[in-house]
Amino acid sequence: MTLFALSLDHHRAPLDVREKCALGELEAAELGSMLVDEGFVREAVVLSTCNRFEIYCACERSLFPKMMARVSAHLEMATIDIEAHASVREEMAVVSHLLRVTASLESVIIGEPQIVGQVKRAYKCAQDASSVGKELNTLFQSVLHQAKDIRERSGIAESAVSLSFAGVELAKNIFGELSGLTCLLIGVGEMGRLAANHFVERGAALQITNRSYEKAVELSEVLGATPISFTALEGALTEVDVVLTATGAPHHIISKQMMTRVGKRRRYKEIFMIDIAVPRDIEPSCTDIEGVYCYDVDDLGAVIDKNKAERLKRAESAELMVREAVSVWHQKTTLQNIDEGVRVFRQHFVKGAEAERQRFVDNLDVPEADKERLKHYTHQMINRLLHDPTTRLKQAIVDDNLSSEHVLLLLEHLFGEEKGRSISEENHAHQHLQLVESAAESMTSAVSRTRAMTNKTERS
Repeated sequence: MTLFALSLDHHRAPLDVREKCALGELEAAELGSMLVDEGFVREAVVLSTCNRFEIYCACERSLFPKMMARVSAHLEMATIDIEAHASVREEMAVVSHLLRVTASLESVIIGEPQIVGQVKRAYKCAQDASSVGKELNTLFQSVLHQAKDIRERSGIAESAVSLSFAGVELAKNIFGELSGLTCLLIGVGEMGRLAANHFVERGAALQITNRSYEKAVELSEVLGATPISFTALEGALTEVDVVLTATGAPHHIISKQMMTRVGKRRRYKEIFMIDIAVPRDIEPSCTDIEGVYCYDVDDLGAVIDKNKAERLKRAESAELMVREAVSVWHQKTTLQNIDEGVRVFRQHFVKGAEAERQRFVDNLDVPEADKERLKHYTHQMINRLLHDPTTRLKQAIVDDNLSSEHVLLLLEHLFGEEKGRSISEENHAHQHLQLVESAAESMTSAVSRTRAMTNKTERS
C-alpha cells in the first residue's frame, strides 16, 4: 500500500481546467467514498478549493492509473487532460506537499487563512463518509497540528491578504478611491463576507445580493449595506460601478446575453466586474461587450505581489520548519511501518531455532527442568543475535532514506512463509520482483556504507 497525492492546482492547471474539477465539499467526499467502495483505493480524502483539486489516497501502486481514469470519467474529462496538468507525489513527498498546502505555502497568496479550514473540512467530510483509515487519519491529524504550529512560529499569516482583499484592492487600483462608487457584492459566503467588509472600510456604497435573500438582508444590516433580491440582479447591474462575485454556483450566473442587455441600458458606461469564484460566476465572453471589463482569480497577481517580498521572507522560515517536520514524520512512520518486517524477520529465526530445539529434545532424554532452561536459553540467544542486525536495519532505513515499502517486500521475500497466490497476485509477481530487486540494491548500498564507516572507525 502506497501513499499518493494527485494534484491539479494554479501552478500547473489553467482556470478552465480547474473549473471542470471544482466540487462542493460533500461532492468531494462522495468522490472519495466512491473510489474506496469501487476498490480503486483503500483510503481517500478529496480537497477541492478555488485554486486546487487534490486526491490524497492510500492504494496499490498498480491501481493508481486506473483510479486516475475513474476520476477523469467522474469529472467528465479526458484522462490525458488530467495527466497533462496534474502532479503526482508518493510517500514522503505527499507528507511534504500536504503540509505546505495546509501551511498556505502553496497558496496563490502565501499565508492566507482560508486553506486551513478547507483542509479540516475536507478531512472531516471524508471521515463522515468513512473513506479514511489509519494511514490518512495519522497523516491529516499530524499535518493539521504541524501546520498550525508552523504558521504561528513563522509569522507567515501576519502579512497575508485574502482573495477577497485582492479583489477589492484591484477595484481601488482601477478607480483610485471607492468612496462615492456603488459596488455590488454577489454571494455572502466566507469570501463574500470578507469582501463586503473591505468595501465598507473603503467607503463604497455597497449593495448585496444572494440566492437566499434572508442572508443578504442579514449581512446588509450588520454593514449598513442595501440588500437586493437575486431576481433583481439584472436591474442592479445597470446601476452599479463595480461588481464582485464570490458564489459557489456550479455554473455562470451572469451570462453574455444578460450583460448585452445590461450594456445597452447603461449606454455602454464602463462597469468593472471582479470574479473570485471557481467555477467562474461570469461568462468569460462578457469581455467582448463594449464597456465591460472582467477580471478573474488569475488576474489578481499584481495586487497579490504587492506585499509578496515580506511574505516570502517569512516563508523561508516556514519552509525550514516544513522540512524538519517531514524529517521527523519520516523517521517516526518509517520505523512504525518496518516493525511488521522486523516481526517477519525475527519470526523466521525464532521458528527455525524452536524447530531445532524441539528436534534436540525429542532425540534425547532431556529432563523437564532442562527443557525449560533450554527454551529460555534459545530465546536469549535469538534476542542477542538479532539485536544488532535489527538496530542497524532500522538505522539504515532512517539514515539512508530507504523506502519502508521496499524493505518490507525484501524481508518478506527473504524470510516470509511461502503462501499460495491468487490469480491477481500472480499478475503482480513481476512488479513485486522488481521492487524486491530495487530494495536489495538499496540495502546493499546502505550496508556497504555502514561497513566502510565501521572499518574506518576500527582503523582509527
